[in-house]
Amino acid sequence: GLAILFPFLVVVAAEYFGFMGRYQVPVAQRMDIAILMAGGMGMALLGFVDDVRGLRARHKLLGQILIAAFVAVSGNAVSAVGIPFLGIIPFDTVPGLSMFMTVLWIVGVTNALNLIDGMDGLASGVAFFASLALGAIAALNGSPHIALVCLALSGSLFAFLRFNWHPAKIFLGDTGSMFLGFTLA
Repeated sequence: GLAILFPFLVVVAAEYFGFMGRYQVPVAQRMDIAILMAGGMGMALLGFVDDVRGLRARHKLLGQILIAAFVAVSGNAVSAVGIPFLGIIPFDTVPGLSMFMTVLWIVGVTNALNLIDGMDGLASGVAFFASLALGAIAALNGSPHIALVCLALSGSLFAFLRFNWHPAKIFLGDTGSMFLGFTLA
């Protein structure tokens, strides 16, 4: 998992601190990128402790909920969801629902990636295609900074997949799968 985390953080930090030329993160989005990096490192650290020492499921879930709550409280809560044929469903009409749905989403996606990490290349392959798709959507919607973050993740995953394909020589572990799940969420 660290083989994915470090290259991703290097590219995102280069974008954040302005080493990418015209792709420097605008001041308005800097806090969002900092929260993404802090939450991703928090999830990776939680997964690393689980890989090295082994954590009980409830302790790992509590850590995931705390990290997701940090994201939701920081102003990055989902305020509405658009569902085809139903329209837009707002979450900010009920107090606390927006934060609850954000925590539920982050913890759900994180655990979904963690659970499919049992086969060689499955979790990293799914995350690779998901990050490519999200990057394309961000680019089409005029968000080059989010597109660059997604491409940094897909580049890290592409390099990792070479060694994670059957028969795998390296593995994601909880460090990588929890980081990927959080970052995609």
